Amino acid sequence: MTDLVRERLKTVPARPGCYLMRDRRGAIIYVGKAKNLRRRVSSYFRPG
Repeated sequence: MTDLVRERLKTVPARPGCYLMRDRRGAIIYVGKAKNLRRRVSSYFRPG
C-alpha cells in the first residue's frame, strides 16, 4: 500500500455506508456497501 493510499484512507469514515468503484474512464463498475467503510476500502489495497 502506498503512502498516498494510506493518507487517503484516513479520510474515509469508519462508519456504515456505500461506495463506488470506477474504471479509468470514470464509468461506475461496482457499487458496494459496508458496515465499516474504511476497513472495506482498505481491504482492496492489501495483498492477497
